[in-house]
Amino acid sequence: MSHEHVSGRFRFLPLVILVVLLLASAPAEAQQPVSRQIQVLADLAARILTCSVHPCLGESEKDVRRLLKGKVLSDGIFNYSDLAVAYPVTKDVLHGLVEWEFSHGLGMVGLKVVDFHVPPSVLIAQVEQTLPGCEMDQEGSDAVLEGADRDDQDDETQQWRCWADAEGTDGVLVEIYYVPGLLLFEIGS
Repeated sequence: MSHEHVSGRFRFLPLVILVVLLLASAPAEAQQPVSRQIQVLADLAARILTCSVHPCLGESEKDVRRLLKGKVLSDGIFNYSDLAVAYPVTKDVLHGLVEWEFSHGLGMVGLKVVDFHVPPSVLIAQVEQTLPGCEMDQEGSDAVLEGADRDDQDDETQQWRCWADAEGTDGVLVEIYYVPGLLLFEIGS
């Protein structure tokens, strides 16, 4: 074979290698936001439990409002804040709201996360690994519609709960409610 004939065949080799490398790295890039979401969520939950981030369990409503510079929406029953405002570490990673429940101090922090795409098995494993004493138990689904009224079996809420160890308590209830794309993560009772 002539030299020109061989070099002609391999002329597109660098392009092929580039395409293969880009395709091989695409899944890793797609998974990065998922792993970042679960890491930020689990770390935030641990920090709320240990009060190494504020607002945390036990703080007064006045203190929470002061910390958030008044950015708390209330209808007289429920109190809400933007997740990124309440916990800046979530900015650009998690999107949603925080629900505050006050009864003799902050009794429950409810993280309502949208656009959440972590598989449930990964979510539960990371939460159990990060929160001391937490061994998640899956609860039965509480489907609202049954039988013919159900459009799709995949829209049932999956629910888990555990008691996490927290200093000065007998344990703190942690509940997770999940449907693809939406997560409710409640810390406290």
